[in-house]
Amino acid sequence: MNETPMPMSSYLVAFVVSDFENTTNNFTAVWHRPGIDSQATYSSSISPRTIQVLEDFTRVPYPLTKMDEVAVPDFSAGAMENWGIVTYRERELLFEEGVSTSSDKQSIATVIAHEFSHQWFGDLVGPRWWKFIWLNEGFATYFQYTASALVETGMRLEEQFVISELQTAFATDALDTSHPITNDVDSPTEIGLMFDDISYNKAEANDLFKALEEQYKEDFPNSELSAEELQDVFESWTLQMGYPVITVTRDYALGTVNVNQERFLLTRNNTADDEDYSWWVPLTYTTSDELNFINTSTKVWLNRTEESKNITILNIKEKDWIIFNIQQIGFYRVNYDTTNWKLLISQLNSDQYEVIPPVNRAQLLDDAFNLARAGLLDYSTLFSLTDYLARETDYIPWYAAFKGFSYLNTGLQDSSENYYSIFKIYVLSLLDKAYKQLDFQEKKSDDHVTKLNRNLILTWACKLGSESCTKTATELFHGLLSKNDKVSPDIQTVVYCAGLNQGGSEEYDYLWEKFLSSDVSTEQVLILGVLGCTADEDSAHA
Repeated sequence: MNETPMPMSSYLVAFVVSDFENTTNNFTAVWHRPGIDSQATYSSSISPRTIQVLEDFTRVPYPLTKMDEVAVPDFSAGAMENWGIVTYRERELLFEEGVSTSSDKQSIATVIAHEFSHQWFGDLVGPRWWKFIWLNEGFATYFQYTASALVETGMRLEEQFVISELQTAFATDALDTSHPITNDVDSPTEIGLMFDDISYNKAEANDLFKALEEQYKEDFPNSELSAEELQDVFESWTLQMGYPVITVTRDYALGTVNVNQERFLLTRNNTADDEDYSWWVPLTYTTSDELNFINTSTKVWLNRTEESKNITILNIKEKDWIIFNIQQIGFYRVNYDTTNWKLLISQLNSDQYEVIPPVNRAQLLDDAFNLARAGLLDYSTLFSLTDYLARETDYIPWYAAFKGFSYLNTGLQDSSENYYSIFKIYVLSLLDKAYKQLDFQEKKSDDHVTKLNRNLILTWACKLGSESCTKTATELFHGLLSKNDKVSPDIQTVVYCAGLNQGGSEEYDYLWEKFLSSDVSTEQVLILGVLGCTADEDSAHA
């Protein structure tokens, strides 16, 4: 076939020589080792649909006549967006029904969307130099979730973006070792370091130029937006590292709010340099009276030259709470005065806690954990907030909560046994309702996110020493050994880890043999991940 190649960057040129077989669908082909056709069924089914979604969004047709996807058995990167021939680790492309997990399926869907989006953003159009790599990766991370959400409508991927990507970027960008998303690089080492949470996740989180420009023009319809003003908005986010914490202080009698911005750091050195940071911040909010969590349009801009601003909130009563950053649309944390925190906590600790949607419940938890860690919020307020989790059964807030508890769990293990025991008892009491509701038994009615939640809740219940969890998981493992029972892939990490921890060489050898005999990469990775749970040192050292 003779075709004139399109101009492309040299790093996008690739070819593959192999004896692989392929599974085709329309103009896409998934290439894989011989004899494992069933593992290519899922990725082959969603690939053409993902390209169609991207064509519809960009209004630019996919420019090539074919799309090859290659599952490489020994591949260091997760995937690589070579133009028209994307290469993947096997576990990021191949899915075996009944063996691979729901998490594996989600990972495959989102990685395919990420790499396919690069065919437009990075391959068809790319940055002049690596300092702007965030343009490639920010758009790709955006479509990783939004495009996949249109292909896999039941995965709640746009909500998962907040807890998986945005809150991860928050953690990285709260360190004084962070960097701006536009950062000068001169060497291969410096270029390599740019491929991090900041370039991938912070760039996407700001929704970048289009959203800011539209919102700015909306707020100033009667004035001409100068290039200098627009540039200042953009540069406050692209040329500075870090992000602000917005402190909300209310005058309950007058119905006004003062909002103040300062750089958020987990460890504050109180240097003059920290005080120089400020941003153009698009503020969104709603109240317990309004309860509008749908409209994420900017209500007020906090100018980077303004240290603080007073806002009048119409029709707000003294006993109404206010919550900023609707659906966590903005890249900033929010702290409140003591009274407003109490009002929010009171709402969450009531039977009507769900009037605050899952993403904003997750936001409150993630903000509170990190504000407490940074010394900006009393731990007593944090734990008053986490008390509400005794009612919570949704995956999105629990995911955020366990990230916060993970930090405390690690730190308290090295403290006195009494403190750690109290912590474990407390968290186990919080997850009791979710644990009993989910249990180890899958139901036909379980959706994708319920399966993710079951794994999360059971993992933590067993990790923190729940007798019921450990007993059930161990019994299920022994059923595998003695009766060749089957365990759902979505709870295998819990069952395997408990079996190894409570067992010895027999349990270890069973899983090791299972690893060696498996031809499913996702299963091999899962088994390798749990082998460290063994309490049998001789097996671990063998």
